Amino acid sequence: MKKYNNYNFYIKFINSFLNSGLKIRTKRNIDLMLNKVSIKNNIQPIQVLYFIYSKLCSIIEVKKLKIRNRSMFIPFPINLKRRFYLASFFLKNGILERKKKQKKSYSTLLELEINSILANNQNNSYTLKLLNK
Repeated sequence: MKKYNNYNFYIKFINSFLNSGLKIRTKRNIDLMLNKVSIKNNIQPIQVLYFIYSKLCSIIEVKKLKIRNRSMFIPFPINLKRRFYLASFFLKNGILERKKKQKKSYSTLLELEINSILANNQNNSYTLKLLNK
């Protein structure tokens, strides 16, 4: 089993928001956003990422299986890669929901969404996560 350290965690976060191969621009925008959020909340940037993923990660996933002509919903544990993907998916979809209401840049909307997650306010990412369960 592979061991994930902070750097891999950070790289996975950047890669989840990568758009058409512009890695340097995406990394710069995410670094600026993480610095703003960490200064505002007085915590380190990697702790911001851990808190986001702990809030949005699921441990089990319910899948529909057909057994003997019957449909059953069965819970399955999720591996670490799938958890990262689902948390990123909920965060990105929460930002897209915000974008429909507010006409701001993507990095600003990401900052607003993360601040609302940290403050335990009503946010789109957590609502989408609950709807998908």
